[in-house]
Amino acid sequence: MHDELPFVHSTLSSNMRSIAENDELTPQHCNVFDEPLLYFFYGRPSYRSRIGTMPNTTIPFCPVCFILKGNRLPAPPARIYPFDSGAAKSDRFDPPVNSSDVDNFELDLSFEAIRKFTNRFFETNGEYFFGNPRREVFIPPDAESARQYYELVTIEGETEHDDRRSAIEIQYRENIKLRDRLWAVVLPLSLMEDGELRHKIVTEWGAYPITYSTTKGMAPSSYSATIRVLYEKWLQIGGMI
Repeated sequence: MHDELPFVHSTLSSNMRSIAENDELTPQHCNVFDEPLLYFFYGRPSYRSRIGTMPNTTIPFCPVCFILKGNRLPAPPARIYPFDSGAAKSDRFDPPVNSSDVDNFELDLSFEAIRKFTNRFFETNGEYFFGNPRREVFIPPDAESARQYYELVTIEGETEHDDRRSAIEIQYRENIKLRDRLWAVVLPLSLMEDGELRHKIVTEWGAYPITYSTTKGMAPSSYSATIRVLYEKWLQIGGMI
C-alpha cells in the first residue's frame, strides 16, 4: 500500500488576508454541484484558476497552495472523485468519460479508498504524481467505470485531457481549520514580507513556507508551473515520491 500523500488546496493571493484572519479555508459556491464546497486534490497542485491568465504587474491573482495532512482532516468528506469532476461534467474527458456517467465514478468516502485506488492504478506515489498509470491492470469485464477510467489515463499523444484526468479530487462542505493541519504553504515571496502573515504561517499554523519570486508583466496563472516544480522538490526531499 502506498504511503499517504498530502491534500492540496489552491487559491489566489488576494484571499490570503481573510484566510489568515479566520485561520481556516471556507467553502465557496460551486456551480457544478450548486452548493458551497471546498476542493482539494490528492497529492497534486492541479487546480487551474480562470483568473490571472493575462499579464499583470501585481500579485493578487498569483496562486497560493496549501499543503495539508490528509489524516488530520475531518472524515468523511462530501465526495471523492478519481479526476476533476468539473472538467468531467463539462465533457472535457469525453471520450471515454461522458458527463452523464460522472457520478458512477465516485469513490468510497474514506482516505483508505484513495490509497487503494492509487495502488490499483499506479505503481508508486511518484508514478501517480506524474500521471503514469500501471502498464497492465486487471479489470473485470463488468467493471465499466474502471475500464473507462483506465482508458482515460492511458491515452497517449496530443490530447485535450490535461493532468486533471488522473488527479483525485476531494470535496468538503465544512470549513477546514488550518492550525496543526498544514505541512507547508507555497506562496509569492512578497507575501512573506508581511510580518503578521509570516508569523501566522510559521508560528501559529506551524507550516513551512515555500516561496517563489514574481516578475512584473507575467501572467499570474503561469506561476502554477513554478509551484508544481517547487512542490515536487518538497515531496522528494520528504521522501514522499
